[in-house]
Amino acid sequence: MASPPLPNTSSIPRRPAHSNQRGGRVNTNDFEIRKRVANKPKLAPNHFYISTKLNPQREADRIESLLRYEMKEVHIHGMGVSIVKAMSVVARIEQKMGSSMGKTIRTGTVTVKDDLFPLSDEAELSSRARPLSAVHFKLTRISPL
Repeated sequence: MASPPLPNTSSIPRRPAHSNQRGGRVNTNDFEIRKRVANKPKLAPNHFYISTKLNPQREADRIESLLRYEMKEVHIHGMGVSIVKAMSVVARIEQKMGSSMGKTIRTGTVTVKDDLFPLSDEAELSSRARPLSAVHFKLTRISPL
C-alpha cells in the first residue's frame, strides 16, 4: 500500500534564514546571553534572600538566633538554583527549633530578564524575559524557648 502524497508546502510561510530564534529559544551562536540579577525589593529586616554563594549553616544559625531571641517571625526567599539552599536553611532551623516553630510555604514564579548581546553586526541588542521558580517560607515562633 502506497503512502499518500505529501501536501504542497510551498505556501507555508517560513522564518527568514537570518532569524535568531527557534521556537522562542535564543540561538547561542548568534548572541551572548548575560543574565541580569533578579530584582529584590528592599524589605523588612526579617526577610532573607538566600543566594547560591551563602553558607547554609551560617545563615541558618543567624536566622535561628534572630527567630529565637529577637523576632516573632522571619521570611526566607529562594529563587531558581538557590531554592535547594533555602530549603536546606529552613530544614536546619526546623531541626534546631523543633515544635516551637510554625512554617508556611508558598511557591510561585517570577519573571526575570536577560540581555542578549549580538555576536555579529547583523543582529541588534535585545533582551528576553524568562520564568524563574521561587519559594517563600514564613517561619513563626510558636512558643518561647
